[in-house]
Amino acid sequence: MLPIEQTLLEILKIQSFTTQEHEMVDWLKTNFQPLDCFSMQQHGLTLCYYTKFSAAKQTLAFYGHTDTVPNQQDRDPYVDGDSIYGCGASDMK
Repeated sequence: MLPIEQTLLEILKIQSFTTQEHEMVDWLKTNFQPLDCFSMQQHGLTLCYYTKFSAAKQTLAFYGHTDTVPNQQDRDPYVDGDSIYGCGASDMK
């Protein structure tokens, strides 16, 4: 299994129901903290990462959410061929 697949499965195993995303937010903070080119600000359960480059340069922003509905599946996240399945896999997580 590729490292990216392992990371995605790890993320999918974290329950993050709406208003209960604390564990997911903590995972993101821990795993993105080593990125020296960004600074991070937290506002509640929202994380904002800013580039440390010149403010005069154009910026590209990605927006997403970390919450999910309760899992409706009867199994843990898994890989099947070229696809990964799990709660949140096709919805921002």
